[in-house]
This record gives sequence, structure tokens and C-alpha cells, in this order.
Amino acid sequence: MYFLPMTYEFARETRTFMATIVGITVMALAGILFIICAVVVRFRINNHIETTIKNIGILKAMGYENKQIIGSISLQFGGLTLVGGIAGIGLTLVALPFVAHMMEGQIGLVWRPRVEFWAGSFTLLAVVVFISMLTFLSTRRVKKLYPLMALRDGITTHNFRKNYFALEKAKSPLSLSLSFKQILQNKKQLVMLTLIVAGLSFSAVASLTIYYSMLVNNEAFSNTIGGTVFDVSVIVQDDDVIEEIRGRLEEMPEVVRLTARSLGGNRANLDDVNISLVIVEDTAYLGNHMLVEGRFPVHANEIAISPVLANMPDFEIGQTVTMNREEVETQFLVTGVVQMMQDMGFFSLLTEEGMNRFDPDVRLRLIDMDLIAGVEIDDFIDLIEARDGDVIRAFSGRRDIEAILAGMGTAVTPVAIGNVIISAVVIILVLYMIMKTMIMRRHKELGIQKALGFTNFQLMNQLAMNLLPVIILGTVIGAVAGYFGFNSIFVALMSGTGIGTADLPTPLLWVIILVIGMVALSYGVAMLISRRIRKISAYELVSE
Repeated sequence: MYFLPMTYEFARETRTFMATIVGITVMALAGILFIICAVVVRFRINNHIETTIKNIGILKAMGYENKQIIGSISLQFGGLTLVGGIAGIGLTLVALPFVAHMMEGQIGLVWRPRVEFWAGSFTLLAVVVFISMLTFLSTRRVKKLYPLMALRDGITTHNFRKNYFALEKAKSPLSLSLSFKQILQNKKQLVMLTLIVAGLSFSAVASLTIYYSMLVNNEAFSNTIGGTVFDVSVIVQDDDVIEEIRGRLEEMPEVVRLTARSLGGNRANLDDVNISLVIVEDTAYLGNHMLVEGRFPVHANEIAISPVLANMPDFEIGQTVTMNREEVETQFLVTGVVQMMQDMGFFSLLTEEGMNRFDPDVRLRLIDMDLIAGVEIDDFIDLIEARDGDVIRAFSGRRDIEAILAGMGTAVTPVAIGNVIISAVVIILVLYMIMKTMIMRRHKELGIQKALGFTNFQLMNQLAMNLLPVIILGTVIGAVAGYFGFNSIFVALMSGTGIGTADLPTPLLWVIILVIGMVALSYGVAMLISRRIRKISAYELVSE
């Protein structure tokens, strides 16, 4: 990772580096959950209209206007949103001090949280307005409900659609055939359920990927955000002894390879855009994971730009750009796009020879080394500091970035676990709403089936099987989207920090276990909710 000197920019990036990634991660997961909640709210409104459709028909028959009925439903859900929003803000005020204390103890981030009144008020107002608009749009179907149609549970005429699952011709078990018939009769509801489950599955896979990339296998994450990481780096504090120190380090048998780069703090204007300059002795020592497109600069007149600059209209590979520094103007050819988290993406990479074209006094005071396998980093650092400790400062970039990622993983882990738990809770709530509605709307049909000799378990399994294919489909869609699409979303979120590509690993076995777990949870919850059928007699089901 590139460590800059203790300038203001370096101090700012060091203090905000971890918080930036954690904050972006939390906001991304929160955004996914917000979208899912919006779908759930719309589903709940549609479900409310279906369960109260006869009451709506009675109100219309009594003379109530559409706007009055829509207004009452909007007021109901808007009021619930307001109460829930206030409760959520209150819970945030209570939980934030504990979260801040946990982050300070685990990753050393000192944070004194304070919720501004205007921020809380704006958030609450935005959520209430959004849910109110969503409620209004979802309740427009009330205008098309005539009293007689509503009293018939929304049925206008007889159903003459083709019967794709004729029971007398079905070769599958009777309960399964009945389940597929119900799926075709409730397509809109089940499409909404598919979207909800797919979103929750995607969110859960994203959480697993983040956890795995930070705490289990962090090499890809380290390469993505840190550039090229070396075992040991040495800062030479006296320019007069740089070559002497370098020569002694090259002769040490523990050193496999050695190169040099700038400490940082070098800035210039690249076609009127102020950027920081990353200066390296030899780009051959840089890892290919840094290269997004093109190639590294090799000659003195070549330069590589960041993804942020590459997205600007005036910068592209093969184009000649003008660099200005202290009234010295130099032309460079853009050979590639490189990535690392630095200066919010406003940086360029060039060789030492390229830098000497307009500033020959720049010295590469940071010497990087990789050690042979088996050498203890701490022992090597103690050895060189005991010899040259008066003019050098040594540290391990690899160990430092691993410590940073461990701290980030510790901070993100509760968020990831909480996201998976929230996904499970939302699935349970949605299944409860659906199963309750299904039993309510099909009570006569269930009563007839029970009178004909269907057992309680058969009816319970039939209701659960109504939802199982949809849940499997939604879970698989979300898992596949998360497995193949997470890196693209990660790059889109981190593009403003200098990241242009990512290859973070998603453990396939974990995803498979997640899919099986979500399906098993859904089936088990559906069976538990449908247990209420056991307590209802056939007569009660038909007559209630």
C-alpha cells in the first residue's frame, strides 16, 4: 500500500480510509434493504386491499367516494410509517453510543456520534412522503373496483382461462398439482414474493462476500484497495544516505526483490485538474491487479491515470496530456489506467525518469522489499533498525494492511450478520402475511377438502408447496445475481475512491448453504404458520 508523508492530505486519508469503506458498505446494504422494504410495503398494501375487498365494496355501495377510501388507506399506512420512523430514530439514538464504543475498542476509531435534529427530521419526512406516494400509487386499483365486483372478491365473470393442471390428467401427487394450480391463480402476488426473496437473497450473499473478503481471504480485497503491498518498507530520512542504505539492503540475503517509490506529497496539474503523483522506480514490480486497462508507464514520457480521471472526457489511453508543476510544463502519453485508494481517485502514476523531466530534485526515499519465505518480519525490522535506526524508519505494509482489513472486518461483521438476520425476519413476516391471507381467502375450499378426507398435514403441505417453488426461484435468482454481480456493484460504489475493477471472491459453498437454508427456513415457517388449520373443523372453515 502507498503510505504518504504526514501532510494534511495523508492525515486525512489515513483517518478516513477505514471509515470510508465501512460507510460505503453500510450505506449499500441499507439501500438494498430500503428497496426491499419498499417492495414489501407495496406487497402489504395490495394484500390489505385483497383481504378487505368486500369491506371496500360495502363502503362504495354506501356512497363513499374513491378518494375517501384511498385517503383512509393512505392515512393508515402513512401513520404507521410515522410511528415506525420515530421509533427507529429513537432506537438509533440509543444504539449509536454502543456502536461507537464497539468501533473504538475494536478498530481504534474514535467517534462521538450526534444525530442532528434537521437530519433526523429530513429522513423521517422523506420516508413518510415516499411511503405515502407508494401507498397512493398502489391504491389506485380501488377506483376500478365496482361494489358488486368487490363483493365477489374481485371476480368480474367466470374464469375461462386454460387449465394447465387438470387434476384428472395429472401424474404428480394431488397436493403438488393443487399447489401449481394456486400458483397460476395468484401470479401477481407470487411475482412480488419472488422479487422480495430475490432481493433478500442478494443482500445476504453480498454480506457473506464482504465478510469473507475481509476476514477469511483478504488477499483480493487488499490488492484491490491497496495497490502493491510489500513485506517491509523503509523510509530514509536523509537524502544523502539513500544510495548507501539501499546498497546495504540489496546485499542482505533475506531480501528477494527491492524497489523504490516516492513518499507522496507531490502534486501537479494535469490539464487543469489538480492531482497527486505516485512515482515509482520500476513499474515491473507493480502487481497486475493494479492495472485496469492498457499498460504501466515504462518510458520517461509515459503516464498512467486513475479510473476517476479516465471517466473524464479529456482523458483516455493514447492521448497526450499536459502536466504543469511550478511553471514547468511537460507532455505525457497516457498508456493505461491504474487503481488504488488514494486522493479520492485524483492521482496519476509515472516513473522516476518521467518525474525527473520537470523536477530532477525529487528523491525516492521509500524503499520496498519482499523477503524470502520463512523470514520473520519483526526480526528483520529489528535488524535493520539496530544498524541504521538513526536515519531510517521501517514498517511492514503487508502487516499493516492486514491489520486494517481485520479491523474493518470486525466493524462490518455485525452489519453483515444483522443484514442476514433482517433478511430472515422479513421472509418470516412476508410468509406470515401471505399464509394468513391464503387461509382467509380459501377457507371454504380448505373446509371442503377437509370434509372430503384430506388430512391436516396434507393441507398444510399443500399451502406450503404453493410458495416453495416461488421461494426457490427467488432465492436462486438473488444468489446468482449476488455471486456474479457483486464485484460490479462494489466497483460502482467505490469508483469515486480510485477503484476501477475488483475480483473479490464469493465462496460458492457458502452461497449454496445460504440458498438451502433460506428455502428450508421458508418451508418450515410456512408449515408452522399453516398449523392453525389443525384447530379449525371442516364446518368452521366452510361457514366462517
